[in-house]
Amino acid sequence: MPYESALQDSLRRLYSESSEFRISIEIIVKLAKSLSLDTFVDTEEFPGVTRLSIAGSLLLLEIDFEDDHTVSKVSLSLGNHPLETLAEENSSAKISGNIVSETATSVSSKNGAKTVVLSFLPDLRASFLRTLQTQLGLGQSSGSVAEEILFASLEGPKLGSFPRNLEYLADLDRVSPPEGDLIVYIENLAMYMSAIHHQECILNPEDWQIADGLTNSVGKVILNDKDQRHVGVFLQFWQDCRVLNHYLIQDQRPQMGRKYSALLAIEESKSPAVDYVLDAKSKPWHILTSSGEKLPYFFGGETEFAHLHNHQSVTANSNWKLVLRFAEPIFFPETLLQYLGITDYECAKPLELNNMWNEIAETGELRFKNTALEYVFAFDEFAPHVNLLAVSLGNLHILAELLPALRNQITFMKIFESVALDKNSEYV
Repeated sequence: MPYESALQDSLRRLYSESSEFRISIEIIVKLAKSLSLDTFVDTEEFPGVTRLSIAGSLLLLEIDFEDDHTVSKVSLSLGNHPLETLAEENSSAKISGNIVSETATSVSSKNGAKTVVLSFLPDLRASFLRTLQTQLGLGQSSGSVAEEILFASLEGPKLGSFPRNLEYLADLDRVSPPEGDLIVYIENLAMYMSAIHHQECILNPEDWQIADGLTNSVGKVILNDKDQRHVGVFLQFWQDCRVLNHYLIQDQRPQMGRKYSALLAIEESKSPAVDYVLDAKSKPWHILTSSGEKLPYFFGGETEFAHLHNHQSVTANSNWKLVLRFAEPIFFPETLLQYLGITDYECAKPLELNNMWNEIAETGELRFKNTALEYVFAFDEFAPHVNLLAVSLGNLHILAELLPALRNQITFMKIFESVALDKNSEYV
């Protein structure tokens, strides 16, 4: 119905603006209900504290208020995540522990590829929700990194990143099928991708750019973004002035520019869900070695459903998709999206740069004057660009083609913007 569609669109727009709302119990209750989460406000059990409980089928978030606008504590409970790990634990050792074996693939049609078998054991899973901050002593521990981020996002006076964090968790909870668990699933998906990155590092032991996820196939998996106060699974894939920053870090000096990462999100879809990990098992990853050779590797679990909670399907009667969501829009050619087979993507509104870019369709070039210099950007062909916010991934292997394209485009646009947006430049 057109009316229902317009109403849903209005609610989404309202939710997207909620980061500017003032913190209050009433507002958070309304946000939670709009995400199909249950809420309960308790003013009696704890003297001087009002506890807001927000519950889904997989998670329980409890927020304690000193008054209507002041949060004193945030607690997060997850039914299928009893184990906790320390943030400072060696992630490389954890990934290595997940690798059961690495053998030559016996099937001749697979061209002598190697197969890496992963256990996906729960105690070797790096959890973005149950990773602890620090260990205080025997039998005692601090809160989790996720709880700290959620609490920090509610320090006020505005909601800030909290609505975005709540929506991310609600999506994972809401689209999980009755017996499945998409929170466990996305954490195991993160482990799968970390294992690929780990193998790339082994084959290129001296390449710090691969270790940092700047030149490899899948980037580097990051659990949570404390600086931006965002919970979730992220892929770090690029950095401004990366070579210079590498040496600045060694000298313990402040870095320049910014790092680029994208959130791996599971969101509702109109199409049936796909098991991305199971699908990726059937196709090799071509990993570049330090000698320049590309070696085919297959990655998969010990059993077909080892990556699933209690081996329960996450796709049965479920409509969801895996989305790569960028922190800021990336100016990207539409034709390249089409070439990569990406048809489902989200864009931000056009900017002044878009209007300037469209001039290329008529002139084939863009000219700028800056004091005594003139800069000319000449193009053989015009390609319409969009301000890319998010792409829906049809499979995991598309990352090996998409990430290099994103890196190239970001680098080119940095050069272009340094001229086009310079206050001393004049467009002619």
